[in-house]
Amino acid sequence: MIAITFGPEPVSLTDTRASWVVDLDSDEQTVLSAEVACGEGRPATPGRFLVALHGLRRERRILCAGAAQAPNSNELFNVVIGRARSDLYTLTADTPLRPDPYAGIPWFSTMFGRDGILTAMLCV
Repeated sequence: MIAITFGPEPVSLTDTRASWVVDLDSDEQTVLSAEVACGEGRPATPGRFLVALHGLRRERRILCAGAAQAPNSNELFNVVIGRARSDLYTLTADTPLRPDPYAGIPWFSTMFGRDGILTAMLCV
């Protein structure tokens, strides 16, 4: 069972879309939320989601800390390289022999020697 609750209630709700009409002045802000609960578990709350997101980001920073760095004066380049490094670590799984990149995430998560070799060649 999937339950979705919104805050505030949408003006229009269909099977595929929730719509709100929001009228704000230039210095105003508002919060729109959608909470999804799957099965019999507790519904997700923004607080638990943010705690999990911050924990994941912390783990990723620790994992990427040992990677080679190539900082330069181009901030956009630094951001792109940092994201590429993070993505590469996301695709890597620890195996009994070595870290190995997955193939076909998210639908076909498994390891292939060819993919590992190509990834290694591209990372040199």
